[in-house]
Amino acid sequence: MDRLAWFACGAAPFLLASLVGLLRTLQSAGSARPWIARFAGGVAMLEIAIGALVGAAFVTWLAPRDRRLAAAALSAGVAAALGALILLADGLPPLPEASATTAIGVALAVGLAVGFARTLPGGAPDPARATLLPAGIVLAAAGSRFVMRALDVPPGSAGGLAVVTGVVALAAAAALAAGRPAVLGRPAVVCVLAIPAVAAGAAITLGRPMDAALPRIASSTLPDVLVVVLDTLRADHVPAAAGSPFPTPHLARLAKDGARFTSMTSTSCWTLPAHASLFTGLNPLAHGAGWERGGLKDGPPTLAERLRDAGWRTAGFSANPWVSRELGLDRGFETFVEADASRAPRPPWPVRFFPSLFARAEGALLFEDKRGRQLTSELLRWLARGDGRPAFAFLNLLEPHLPYDPPTRYRAALAGDGWTARELEAIPQDRLEDLLPDRRRPPREIEGLRRLYAAEVAYADALLGRIIVALERSGRLDRTLIVIVSDHGENLGDHPPLDHQLGLWDSLVRVPAILRLPAAIAEGTVRRDSASLEDVPGWVERFAGLPQTFPGEPWDRSERTYTLAVYDRPLPILEQIRASLKIDPAPWDRRLYMLRDSDRKWIFAGDGRHQAFDLAADPGEARNLAEGGGPPAAFRALEDALARLLASYGSPAAPAQAPPLDDETLRRLRSLGYLP
Repeated sequence: MDRLAWFACGAAPFLLASLVGLLRTLQSAGSARPWIARFAGGVAMLEIAIGALVGAAFVTWLAPRDRRLAAAALSAGVAAALGALILLADGLPPLPEASATTAIGVALAVGLAVGFARTLPGGAPDPARATLLPAGIVLAAAGSRFVMRALDVPPGSAGGLAVVTGVVALAAAAALAAGRPAVLGRPAVVCVLAIPAVAAGAAITLGRPMDAALPRIASSTLPDVLVVVLDTLRADHVPAAAGSPFPTPHLARLAKDGARFTSMTSTSCWTLPAHASLFTGLNPLAHGAGWERGGLKDGPPTLAERLRDAGWRTAGFSANPWVSRELGLDRGFETFVEADASRAPRPPWPVRFFPSLFARAEGALLFEDKRGRQLTSELLRWLARGDGRPAFAFLNLLEPHLPYDPPTRYRAALAGDGWTARELEAIPQDRLEDLLPDRRRPPREIEGLRRLYAAEVAYADALLGRIIVALERSGRLDRTLIVIVSDHGENLGDHPPLDHQLGLWDSLVRVPAILRLPAAIAEGTVRRDSASLEDVPGWVERFAGLPQTFPGEPWDRSERTYTLAVYDRPLPILEQIRASLKIDPAPWDRRLYMLRDSDRKWIFAGDGRHQAFDLAADPGEARNLAEGGGPPAAFRALEDALARLLASYGSPAAPAQAPPLDDETLRRLRSLGYLP
């Protein structure tokens, strides 16, 4: 056999794996993601280079010694290993948590390799026939997963085992039936070597760079508007503390160049009602979006509708399933992109199994974040496709949300100060476990959670920086009104539970807020007066040059008297507490209504267990001054104001449960822990 066939024996496993990995990545990413195609093509070319080196080593060192034995051993061993890797990388559990189905699938792949080698005449296979082995293993391993997805069969089920067994058996039969030396002549060898290279080259050529360059546009009297919600971002993390291993330079820059609020309050402690207020300028009593009534299907105009009707082109980009078409939060957006934070394009197997090798590659973030890299790319491409109108873009980034799992490149900074990466990964992140009577997180565990959370915030800042840099390079930064807010904060040991539910503490309802527009907002402004998410639509109208139609407080007021937050009965979470913790959820089965001024907070509870906190003396809200009775005298004014406010809106009857959501939205919400 000539050297080309010998070379194919060594290189073919890598070449075929690169082709299967490339196709799997492109299929899972979708044709609308050309920058993923570009990155996956680059990885495939790297795999082909590795294959070429292995093939060259095979010809140079192994083949001359004992060609037949070397061909059988190398092809069988490498093909079986690659088949097992692809089987695992394509959706089955990671190796440390491998199920019985995974083990059986790997055993089948290895068995096919050994069995095929032993069936060849004389026990010493011809190199041409040995080269068929990796093709059968790789295609069978990948094909079984594709069949499972087509039939909607879970990989860990008995049906999944049946699919793997059947596909591998068919592949084995086909390989044995075709096992003839003539099958792999010189033309076939050339095809084995050329097909992955052609596919990878096409992916690189047809794919576009991930960073879209924004065109420079003529100056206009109407500014572009960019509203970014850094989901789940606590107020005390903006800006990051001096000397923090997880700095937020882009947020710090925006705050330095514009205005920063130190007393900004959300209208709730969770996503749906907070975003509804951000979009409508109304409090939850007025817009009604929440656990009990569902989404924002109709009602008063949204900010996107207002700007669209005034001549802006509008687009929304959301990673959070609560900010979705299904819940009516796409109203007014001509383009609305939803990214699934629980699903990522499937990485080629080298990226999956050697993450540190790709840690610095920008493209690798597409496979390990909460879709922030994808959404910022989508936003920049939308901005680049301008049609002459000013642009309004809304972006929700979900990075600081549970689970705290920062990308590989940020994990290096997590270790140190007495921590190891293994310790941080071992910290339990169950969002409701802290409600158990005997569960108290030790201080070190809380510190570890805060490190993981801070790393996620730093990554969200880096994603925001991509947009800021692109705007600056195009000359559009200073004529863009940038609004940075959060929808709510996060409990990190402040109050049970972990996450952002079941209370209206300041750790949840105080949020950061930054606005930047050099022509209208003085550099370095620090606003210490109280503000609310309700106010944001009116501010956008003001700085966009439109008459203010939203009911929030005007930008130039002297002081907002009160801020309101509402939390209605969290019916799905109550069921989750009952099902997962096996305890009675009655203590959390209530509605909460908060009214606060700069120093005091009054929370009216539907079950009579009201709360009063002196924020000046007790900023951590550790002592409830209303426990065992009504509010102290200093809180009477807040109590009366809240009572009048509730009476003015009435008490509309809430349905027994929120309107049903579609199956895909339910799946995404369960992936984030919101539903049982």
